[in-house]
Amino acid sequence: MKKMPYYVREYCISRLSYPYSICTIDAYLCDFQNFFEWMVFKGYLSSAKKVEDVSLNELNKLKKTNVVIRRFLPKGTIKTTVRAVARIEKWMNNYPRKLFNYKSPTQMVRGG
Repeated sequence: MKKMPYYVREYCISRLSYPYSICTIDAYLCDFQNFFEWMVFKGYLSSAKKVEDVSLNELNKLKKTNVVIRRFLPKGTIKTTVRAVARIEKWMNNYPRKLFNYKSPTQMVRGG
């Protein structure tokens, strides 16, 4: 648990006050660690070189993707077309991101 960012440690400690078993909390930690290791390995988190360096600021940048989707599909949108979703996907995948050092997700997948 010491290798995890402080906010993950705080989260897991807060779960101890609920009726969660130690096994459940350990599973949370394993999932967090696997996710963060993958993000660091892939270079998706530009400032993190190891798991404990993953900042909330970096994670909040990822969260902004939802905001981008809402530009095209406002909350409450019930119907859309496959063509419209494909257009949004293409735009998002080709949009340069500061998170990726101003490369697009498509460029990152192709080897950056």
